[in-house]
Amino acid sequence: MGNLTVEGTRFRFTKDTVEALEPGSAPYYAWDTKEHGLCVLVAVSGTKTFFYRYKVAGQSKRFKLGRFPGLTVGAAQSKTVVHRGAVESGGDPAQAKREQRAELTVGELVAQYVADHLTPNCKPKAVKEAEQLTRDYLGDLVGFGLSALTRKRVKDWHKDVSKRSKIRANRALEVLSAACSFALEEEENDRAPALWGGVNPCHKLKGNPENSRSRVLSEIESGRLVRALEAERPDLRDFFKMLLYTGARKANVQAMKWADVDLDRGSWRIEAAESKSGKEMRLALIEDAVKLLRKRKTDLEALVRRAAKPVDATRLTLREARHRAVEQRRASGAAVYVFPGLGASGHLVEPKIAWARVLKRAEIKKLRIHDLRRTVGTKLAETGANAFMIQAALGHKSLASSKAYIHPDLAPVRAALEGVAAAFAKAGADAAADEKKVVRIKGKR
Repeated sequence: MGNLTVEGTRFRFTKDTVEALEPGSAPYYAWDTKEHGLCVLVAVSGTKTFFYRYKVAGQSKRFKLGRFPGLTVGAAQSKTVVHRGAVESGGDPAQAKREQRAELTVGELVAQYVADHLTPNCKPKAVKEAEQLTRDYLGDLVGFGLSALTRKRVKDWHKDVSKRSKIRANRALEVLSAACSFALEEEENDRAPALWGGVNPCHKLKGNPENSRSRVLSEIESGRLVRALEAERPDLRDFFKMLLYTGARKANVQAMKWADVDLDRGSWRIEAAESKSGKEMRLALIEDAVKLLRKRKTDLEALVRRAAKPVDATRLTLREARHRAVEQRRASGAAVYVFPGLGASGHLVEPKIAWARVLKRAEIKKLRIHDLRRTVGTKLAETGANAFMIQAALGHKSLASSKAYIHPDLAPVRAALEGVAAAFAKAGADAAADEKKVVRIKGKR
């Protein structure tokens, strides 16, 4: 098509006149007499494409406007007026489009931010979260070049995705804002378009209001929960009890390792890589927690021996074969993890179904697993534990910079946790006693 002559018939473009153009033995141009520079290229196949042709520094150039009839004659004429104005102002539409294509897109920027900043500096969970938010919430923006990422566009996008989830929309906005700040860093200035003027397009955009949760178990709910746990499968029952005994974060208890537990001293070490604060922590283990762990160790050792014992697979029922397969998978992680699981991680993960089952049995509504940690902290305060003991018990990063040098002994912390455990035990006993007093009357069917 490089030898194609730009000379051709000229007439006023209308829907009818353009439709009437017939393909020839070679492609040719037809020109509009209304808008200077507007032409249509008629291919041998009959396809008709609008172009705007112009000159910059004596060099002839063309800019594709779109195909007819998808792009109407009126729309093509309007686009021609806009681009002709840009040329007359010293611009070059074709060059601008090439530069735009070469420009980093929002999706590419976020990917670089995740690869160059999040991955080396943050936990895998943060990386996974950013990738999920990008996939699920930033889809409408990832194709735009950075110069097209205006404050208005970000604001409109956030308003739209907030219809799906206000909280997740806020988290997605945070990822986008962090990526834009990453682009604006001094060594990354070549990634941020001059159009931003050095200002993050997400700067000071208000997210959706969020109410911090303050849900804790009441005394009555505590009793019902303790009772409900007794009916749960042993490994899940022990997992939830360990959350109550330690007040630790769910993820840390799920990945609890035997190598990090000192049963004789009653302490549990959480590695810096596993800690939310990024620092190694040591948590106190109360007597009930130590007893639970000793029993689990014995039970898991028996599981490993049972799984290693050879059996005649041909004599097993389908149910027995499945049960053995599950035990063998759990046994493979039993030497490392306190709560071995069936997945690739080797440990228990996200017991949502079991938690829902426990809540239903206990007749408790709107309680998250993390609320157990909040409940332990609240009960610690109620038993008289001071702020530093609560900080040590729950592994909070710090109270304030001025208090960062105070290192509480685990002995009083353990004593405070013993008080919390005693409160849970009493609530459970009271619930059991009340249950015995209730005479259930069966209605007639």
